[in-house]
Amino acid sequence: MCSDLGVGTKASTNKKSRTQVLAEVQVLVNEGRGEAIVALIDRLLDENTRLELLTAKLRKHRFGSRTEKLDPQQLALVEAELAQESGETQALERTPEHVIDEGQPRTETPEKPARKRGHRKPLAPDLPRQTIVIPVPDEQRRCSGCKQEMEPIGSETSEVIELIPARIEIRRYEREKLACAHCHSGGVTTAPSPVKVVDKGLAGPGMLAHVVVSKHQDHLPIYRQRQMLRRQGIDLSQATLGRWSMQAAALGLPIAQAIRERLLAAYVLQTDDTHLKVLDRDHPQGIRRGFLWAYIGDARWAYFDYTSSREKEGPLAFLAERQGYLQADAYAGYNALFAGEGARCREVGCWAHARRRFAEALEGGELHAALPLRQIQALYGIERQLTREQASPEVRAKVRQEQARPILAALYAWLVSDRVKLKEIGHLAGGGASSSSRLHPSEVQRASTA
Repeated sequence: MCSDLGVGTKASTNKKSRTQVLAEVQVLVNEGRGEAIVALIDRLLDENTRLELLTAKLRKHRFGSRTEKLDPQQLALVEAELAQESGETQALERTPEHVIDEGQPRTETPEKPARKRGHRKPLAPDLPRQTIVIPVPDEQRRCSGCKQEMEPIGSETSEVIELIPARIEIRRYEREKLACAHCHSGGVTTAPSPVKVVDKGLAGPGMLAHVVVSKHQDHLPIYRQRQMLRRQGIDLSQATLGRWSMQAAALGLPIAQAIRERLLAAYVLQTDDTHLKVLDRDHPQGIRRGFLWAYIGDARWAYFDYTSSREKEGPLAFLAERQGYLQADAYAGYNALFAGEGARCREVGCWAHARRRFAEALEGGELHAALPLRQIQALYGIERQLTREQASPEVRAKVRQEQARPILAALYAWLVSDRVKLKEIGHLAGGGASSSSRLHPSEVQRASTA
């Protein structure tokens, strides 16, 4: 959901032409200011590195793979180069070797079983079945030897899958009317109206469910549904089908509200947003940009909230009553939930977002970014191993204390001792050091001592 390239987020603060730079260098040379010349060269090299990284990011976004998975062998080569330069691999010595390779053990890697070809999966036994008996033709029912009538001894069975097309029917309700044929003074009594999902609506419950499931579960646009219905003899406008979808959504609001209440009360709440195209006839291009905010509570409750912009008011309004752990990216709109007056949420960072900045910096040539990447890779490896083993919460807590805690402590030590390099990495990754999903040493220290 996070596809921002960071283009233009860190514009050069000192845009000068080649002639201006050369003139400035000449002035410094004439004045004998060697330190100023070195500082100028350093700034130019930083700017060149930043532009090279931005070019690489744009090229990868346009032509390359979107995956951020790193080859452990590539990391090993980078670490060897760093070791030759300055011996900066001490922090990696504490990383358990069996979890470095993106969570895959170095030894005893299970081989994928050979795929069986030509083997059909059995058909579900609970599906309705129609038995069709095919008798032997009369001319073949006598024995070819003695010419006597043969007796049944069994049958050979095979199955085929048949689809019965959906059938549209019009249900005509005729409400009986009664009147007194004697005195004519009792008025007219009419049978009660049938219960409808939508009052005075044309669509029955099955039709409404079909439209909603087709649109939102099967991603079948309204105009295509209209075409399909026309082939079955029903000509409905897109406005009518769209109105039915909205009416069904309104009927589901009590359920959505109950889900939202349980989600906000969850122990851990996760959130992220993504943009999407929204049809808008009033827009000059006929389409505008909207945002969908996804919320997951305790990996069980899911809720989607739409906003027309990415302003902070959207998530702040939704999470106004939230208390407890909230996992989110580094979007500044969440800051008021974690700090300041009335803040009641406890921030849970995202390793995927923090890792991304280091990965981008490594691609841009900053070798020091390989050190935290190795540590984060090891943390992911531990979690993958626990997931494969279907470990219980108690086992997970024990393993994290034994294996993940030393890794976090080593990462904290590196962050503290290499603050200058961390700042450089942040600039290389397309923003300041704080852009690495607010990866601050104090946060890692809390995680390593928890």
